[in-house]
Amino acid sequence: MAGPRFFLRRGDAVSGPHGLPELQRLLELGEARPEDQAQPEGGRGWTSLAALLRPPAAPRGWIARHWRGEVPLARAWWVNTFGLSLLLTLLVAMLALLVPPEGDGLVPAALLLGALVLLLAPVTAWQVVGTWRAADAHAARGGRSGWALAAKAMLVLGTLRAVTELGTAALTARNAWSNAALLAALPATELHALRGGTEIALSGGIRAGTASRLEALLAQNPRARILHLDSPGGLIEEGHVLAVVVRNAGLETYVPARCDSACTLVFLAGRERWLGAGGRLGFHAPTPVQPGAGGAAMVAEERRHLLSLGLPPWFVEQAFAVGGARLWQPTAQQALEARAA
Repeated sequence: MAGPRFFLRRGDAVSGPHGLPELQRLLELGEARPEDQAQPEGGRGWTSLAALLRPPAAPRGWIARHWRGEVPLARAWWVNTFGLSLLLTLLVAMLALLVPPEGDGLVPAALLLGALVLLLAPVTAWQVVGTWRAADAHAARGGRSGWALAAKAMLVLGTLRAVTELGTAALTARNAWSNAALLAALPATELHALRGGTEIALSGGIRAGTASRLEALLAQNPRARILHLDSPGGLIEEGHVLAVVVRNAGLETYVPARCDSACTLVFLAGRERWLGAGGRLGFHAPTPVQPGAGGAAMVAEERRHLLSLGLPPWFVEQAFAVGGARLWQPTAQQALEARAA
């Protein structure tokens, strides 16, 4: 089938009709110029030869079209912005819930959540810019200007919410990474029997499985009555489990040097508690991985636990007045007044 044919005009001179291949050949030979006018046979309206022979532009993809504001406002808002944001918000929320409060899973969780935050930042910018441009073009396409203004207002509110959620996710990833680094820096856990099996020494970090190791050692040394503690702390949950083991075994606890952070949970579980001449306790508020209400609930639960052990409120408030790597070290007199030792 023959292709379309066109008349060619330069000034008052008109030739043709010509097929597209012939027009291309005339242009290459210099017998026609790019500014010469062409009109389809049987049609109306002239266009430049350059425009007629220009290869069609490749269609832009979904991402490029949204970024340039070329999609309808309704689709830009409801599909590319609202719908996609809803899916991504659910994904971030689910992943944040899967981040463990402590333990070996912190590093991969921190890496995955951090990578997601880095991905969502440019996605959010793409959504906002593209939808804003679509709103600007909405009236030019015959749409109502009110819808464009409403879309921009919702964009502003949505952007504020997105920034808050991204900040929370980034803070969760940072806390997870920091806690993982602290755990990795803990010295190796050591457990061994002393004085013919009548005493047990626990030193180093409190890691997952420390309570099981203590139980096994107590089973091998049923006459053990005193637990020596020399630890910078470690996992809070493991500290609670160790405390249960100490209570069940009716052990006395003794600190010859240091007992910080989660170690204090074990010390306070002793039937009787002793501080050596150079012994000291180190308290601080827990550093939860989850910011916001979840983290606050964890801190409140730890505060209730210390109060349930009979420690006076003033002592607990002092213990929780510092956080992170800092410690509150009560004097021997303060420990005695609070009946902590």
